[in-house]
Amino acid sequence: LWTWTDSSGFISGGVPGAKRSSSSVLLRTTRSAAWTEESSSTAMPFFAAPESSVNVTGRLGAAVELHCRVNRLPGETSVSWLRRQEGQLRLLAVGLELYSSDSRYAVRLLEPGDWQLRVRSLLESDQGHYECQVPSHPPRVHSVYLHVVVPELEITDERDVPIKDKFYNSGSTIQLKCRLTRVPRPSHFLLWRHGSDILNH
Repeated sequence: LWTWTDSSGFISGGVPGAKRSSSSVLLRTTRSAAWTEESSSTAMPFFAAPESSVNVTGRLGAAVELHCRVNRLPGETSVSWLRRQEGQLRLLAVGLELYSSDSRYAVRLLEPGDWQLRVRSLLESDQGHYECQVPSHPPRVHSVYLHVVVPELEITDERDVPIKDKFYNSGSTIQLKCRLTRVPRPSHFLLWRHGSDILNH
């Protein structure tokens, strides 16, 4: 498994044998040892303001960042990101080291103690539970639910009647409307196509 950084500080990953450009920075990281109550006489680490990040919403095809802010995390200790699917946990990252072959994942650490998991090019299947774990004993878990908003599209005629098929006489003028719902903000990337031809730019 190899990793690289981009200009935003995120660590991204890929499968062995894949290639990156010379501008990529190869990183070697090691897994931090688990931290237990016996290893420190101070207070246990805790999640800062978890209420603000329990639910996160992202748009289909966009990128989203999941935050895990931890206070009092000892020295070399790092958190783990996992994905819960069908009752099972899948390891995504430990610290800044990725364990997923999905190149859409990236991780970075911002001070103070903000461990971020970034998912780009969101798919509908990305919706679900993600967990940030602190390797204490027992492990402390911060759960984030990612909602993926899938836009709904409907084409109507000049009378605003939804249509799928409609026949016009040759030489007629037609008016079609595209109505989008469940879009967080106005889209500037809507394209009309006729076959392989793009009608608007």
